[in-house]
Amino acid sequence: MVAQTRLDCAIGSAGYMRQALAQASSVSDRQISKALARVPDVREASAVCRDERIWIDATFDNGEHVKVSVMPLAPRFAPRGAKELSFHVEPEQLAGRANVRDLVGAIAALVAHSLWAPFFGRLLNPSFDAIAERDGAQVRVDLRSVPAVRAAQQKGLAQLFDMLELSGLTVNDGALRLHVKLPPLLMQY
Repeated sequence: MVAQTRLDCAIGSAGYMRQALAQASSVSDRQISKALARVPDVREASAVCRDERIWIDATFDNGEHVKVSVMPLAPRFAPRGAKELSFHVEPEQLAGRANVRDLVGAIAALVAHSLWAPFFGRLLNPSFDAIAERDGAQVRVDLRSVPAVRAAQQKGLAQLFDMLELSGLTVNDGALRLHVKLPPLLMQY
């Protein structure tokens, strides 16, 4: 009886995970533009996904205008550990600017929301703030710094973030594609 209950839970979880996987397969230009526009001090922003990059055009409240491209690099996901995304920034010198790091942080936060939305519950006003750090010409974001991820972890849901692992990001025309990997146990159901 206990074994059957565990099997039913695994099968139910697999169905739930497949549903989450289908929802988390990509993020459109439009969704990225909306996330960028929610960054503090951004007056307007747009994003275009093409040529393996996300091309960002943003104007800030202080009148500053930035044109930058970011290319996703291999994510680093460790069990019960780091959940990091890195992006190569061009022009490279812009990686050192706080407002550009905030824009990259918003993209990473959007990825976190897309990947783990089923674990967050309903978020009426999701925050796209995330801590973004410079590493040369790269900007690195630990997805655990996204407010919705932190809130879910405080509710004891940290282990759920290991169930959906991001194995890669690619930019195709019009979208950022998320390559999600399920745990082996759930893939057999």
